[in-house]
Amino acid sequence: MAAPPSPVPDDELLKMAEGKFAPLSNAEVKLLRAAPKGEVAVCGPNIDEDDPANDPSKADQWGPERTIRAEMLRWLCVDRHARELVDPKGIRVDAAKISGTLDLSFVAVPFPLGLFRCRLLEDANLMHAEIPALNLSGSRVRRLAADSARLKGGLFLRDGFHAEGEVQLLGAEIGGDLSCVRGTFKNPEQKDVPGSGKALSADGIKVTGSVFLRNGFSSEGEVRLLGAEIGGSLECDGSTFKNPAQKDVPGSGKALFADRIKVTGSVFLRNGFISDGEVRLLGAEIGGNLDCERGMFKNPAQKEVKGSGDALSADGMKVKGSVFLRNGFSAEGEVRLLGAEIGGNLDCVHGTFHNPAQKEVPGSGKALIADRIKVTGGVFLSDGFSAEGEVRLPGTEIGGDLACRGGGFTRITAQTAVIKGKLIWDSIVNTKNAELDLRNATADSILDDEASWPAEGKLFLTGFVYGRISQGPGTAEERLKWLARQVPFHPQPYRQLAKVLRENGDDAGPREVLYEMEDRIWKGKPGHLLRLLRWPLKGLIGYGRRPWRVMYSLAVLIVCGWLVYDRGYQAGAITPRDRDAHEYFQKHSRPPDYVPEFFPLVYSVENSFPLVKLWQADAWQPAALTPTPAVAGKSTFWRMFRWMAQYFHWSRMPLWFLWFQILAGWIVTTLFVTGFTGIIRHD
Repeated sequence: MAAPPSPVPDDELLKMAEGKFAPLSNAEVKLLRAAPKGEVAVCGPNIDEDDPANDPSKADQWGPERTIRAEMLRWLCVDRHARELVDPKGIRVDAAKISGTLDLSFVAVPFPLGLFRCRLLEDANLMHAEIPALNLSGSRVRRLAADSARLKGGLFLRDGFHAEGEVQLLGAEIGGDLSCVRGTFKNPEQKDVPGSGKALSADGIKVTGSVFLRNGFSSEGEVRLLGAEIGGSLECDGSTFKNPAQKDVPGSGKALFADRIKVTGSVFLRNGFISDGEVRLLGAEIGGNLDCERGMFKNPAQKEVKGSGDALSADGMKVKGSVFLRNGFSAEGEVRLLGAEIGGNLDCVHGTFHNPAQKEVPGSGKALIADRIKVTGGVFLSDGFSAEGEVRLPGTEIGGDLACRGGGFTRITAQTAVIKGKLIWDSIVNTKNAELDLRNATADSILDDEASWPAEGKLFLTGFVYGRISQGPGTAEERLKWLARQVPFHPQPYRQLAKVLRENGDDAGPREVLYEMEDRIWKGKPGHLLRLLRWPLKGLIGYGRRPWRVMYSLAVLIVCGWLVYDRGYQAGAITPRDRDAHEYFQKHSRPPDYVPEFFPLVYSVENSFPLVKLWQADAWQPAALTPTPAVAGKSTFWRMFRWMAQYFHWSRMPLWFLWFQILAGWIVTTLFVTGFTGIIRHD
């Protein structure tokens, strides 16, 4: 059996370093004695993190005794004999100054590295390094480059970590969490300053655990997570991202840039999250929820400022859970969700979307853009939701309700939207200013109230199809007021309303609706002649919707004829057609026996119905007086006056009325037939 190895003397590593780095500072001696034991090298007066003497922001006041050379740290990680003497717990240093450039690029470090509340005076290079874990909690660094680094455990840049330059993690692989809780990343965009503008660059990073940029995390400059893969969640609660759009400053305007990010868990931008600049999640894939409750997104549109206008951009995003833009969510600028797919709900209850239209300011005027989104659940723009700017939902597919109850809108556009649940539009705030565009949209049912209907000219219903009116005004009279608010007129909404009323068991309502539709159609006919035709069609048969009206007209026509013919018969103005009978009637004031008796009512009926034969019109006719010859020597005018006076004598009244009655009878009968057969109806 082999003998156990002899213990390593505490000062063996120290003696090796003295031969290479002498003279050693007190901090270096503490490090060399603590590393073999797995202890923390406490380089300050104590290990109290609240002691101002351990604050790395005041490292300029620390003496040379608290300095550790970066090349010594590299030696401990690279030298085979030296690193064999380091405990598996790794190197842990507290409150020291690290002088020189810490270069561990391409180094496979066999133990964790922890620099707590340290001040790195120069840049740190960990590109392609392999480290079990790296902890820089509370430390202050300049530029940190760790592209393609591989960490089996976590990377901790938290609890007061402060970077005055870019932190690069491009393509890095982290087996645990990336924790930047209460970390500060500061590298604001500056005009004509190379290397400025990016606070944290982690494009293509792969994190097995979660990414924590929360609880006091602060960044000045762009935070980039393009194409990142996160096995847990991305948590940014209570954090501040600042990279406002600036005129003539390229690269400004994006606070969080995470296009095509893949997150197995949820993304939390909530509870005090603040972004001054655009948050981009284009093409993101999120396995849980996107939760922005009580988050503030600020990137208002500014004239001639490139990069301004978009507060939250998530076009093409796929979320298996829900999207919460609610309960104190606030956006200044566009919120974009074009083509997004949401497995749960889009919940914007008590959310504020502010992007009013401004003259000559591109990017203004649209508050929420959600064209062609697919939502398995419902869309809730209700209960305190406020949008100053257009809300766009064209082409949207909503598996549940589109609820706008109690919301405030400038304009909501839902053209071609498919709503499988209810369209809820009641208790709307500032109704007079709201526009509602439902052209070619479909909904299972509608629930609204008259007080919430948009003003005339601000409601667009052409092509809107719905199955029923589940709640709200439901009579034809009430709904006609609703349809009257759409400008310009289109018949489809009237047909749709009639269909819904008919299917609901209302027989009279559809006729009223279609009658009003016909009236609007005829009002809009081109040409004066067609518009004049509207009146007989409306009054006589109700555009074919009320054909029984013709009976009233016929009754009036028959009664008038009855009176005229009765009076004319008594005055001798109606005589038999037969010549002999006519002469006999003139002499005896009664017809001969072979002529049927004259009945003025029957005569009027027969002449009112041109298709009816009652044998009165064949036997009797109004008398035709023959004008007397003109008096010789009179002027032409006088002769014409005498002729007209005689021709239009009252005794000719039955003749004039007969002509009128026959013509009117044909017209009324024709309208009666067309009305009942539906020839003139627009079905």
